Amino acid sequence: MMYYLQINSMITIAILMVLYTQTNSEMPTTCSVIQGLPGLNGRDGRDGSHGHKGEPGPRGETGNPGIRGIAGPPGKVGPKGDQGNTGSPGLQGSKGEKGQKGDPDARMAEKQLILEDKIAALEKSLVFLKKSVQYSIKGVKILGDKVYIPTDLEGDYSTSQAACQGLGGTLPTPMNSAENDIILQYVKEFKNNVFLGINDIKEEGVFVYLNGKQITYSNWPSTEPNGKRNENCVEARVNHSAWNDINCANKNRVLCEF
Repeated sequence: MMYYLQINSMITIAILMVLYTQTNSEMPTTCSVIQGLPGLNGRDGRDGSHGHKGEPGPRGETGNPGIRGIAGPPGKVGPKGDQGNTGSPGLQGSKGEKGQKGDPDARMAEKQLILEDKIAALEKSLVFLKKSVQYSIKGVKILGDKVYIPTDLEGDYSTSQAACQGLGGTLPTPMNSAENDIILQYVKEFKNNVFLGINDIKEEGVFVYLNGKQITYSNWPSTEPNGKRNENCVEARVNHSAWNDINCANKNRVLCEF
């Protein structure tokens, strides 16, 4: 195609030259200039040499966050942390349903018989022990489940109580007239008064047993108690067969109750 265009251009130039010669022969000689047709575009030039590195451009705007990557493998187990504070108690749960009635113990009757036999054996042993103590220790008296043992000791209220505690007993505490009568028997035998496990040390006029409970039985004469704050302990008297409030520092014969 390019070759065809070149031939066509040459023919056109030849025609123009002939016309120009004829015209010049008829016209007077002048210096005229006729602009020729534009020439063909030349070939592309060679690539230039590599230029110098340019200055860094301005920082672009922050782009949108990228897609979240795949989770990495789990790390190593960390050290055990400190124990946390105790939490507050939770709400009380609802009451559960009533369970089914259990079957009776098949051996209950047998167990009961065995227990009754053991109790009977213990009771026989206790009776034998009481009789043995009564005959082996001079002056021992037994009333119901109480045992009274005299001593050769004398002391004030605190010393007397400590002596009885050291033997495993306590000062006598009559709960009824029968127990009070046994204590009075000792008083007559001793020909000496004995302290009772009764006092109003804590509150004036309120007489209590050693366990702090208020007395339920008394054997005061009409003139007693009359010692007020000076007489806070109680004794069974040899002369009056009755109780008397007395100063706790006085000394009496020691009688113990077990």
